[in-house]
Amino acid sequence: TWGSLSFSLPFFITSPLMADTGSADVAVINVTAVNIEGAVAPLGAPMELTLKFTSDRPVSGHWTTRYIIDQAAARQILELGSTPSASYLAAPAENSVTIRTAAMDLSGFKSSVLRNMGLLTVTLYAAADGAEIIQVSFVVQVQRAADKSLERAIFNPLE
Repeated sequence: TWGSLSFSLPFFITSPLMADTGSADVAVINVTAVNIEGAVAPLGAPMELTLKFTSDRPVSGHWTTRYIIDQAAARQILELGSTPSASYLAAPAENSVTIRTAAMDLSGFKSSVLRNMGLLTVTLYAAADGAEIIQVSFVVQVQRAADKSLERAIFNPLE
């Protein structure tokens, strides 16, 4: 059962500011809360993610969600969808985005490949130029359920 798992997982948040870009034009985003509906579910099931965050300046953009499957020979990236572009306020306002995904089509993958750790990424891209503003990454543990289906546990990086 998932209750027996005990991991201390890192919180993966990256932004262009983590690299030496020399640009002061990139918004600084601080994720303050994460809610995951469907965190423990069949691997391909739909999910709903809600992120709350603050920004040091107004920002406009869209969020893209991907599931990354690592294989020994290659990395497979499944595009799960994007939100419409939206505008977000500067702090002290707290912004929120809810991202709903459809079921994942995993029919082209071997069960043994899917049972590896996966990575779910949610990335905000600027409306003006498509530049990445921030990426939040979630570790996904996959295991075989009693009925032989594959079950996921998406770890909330703030817990």
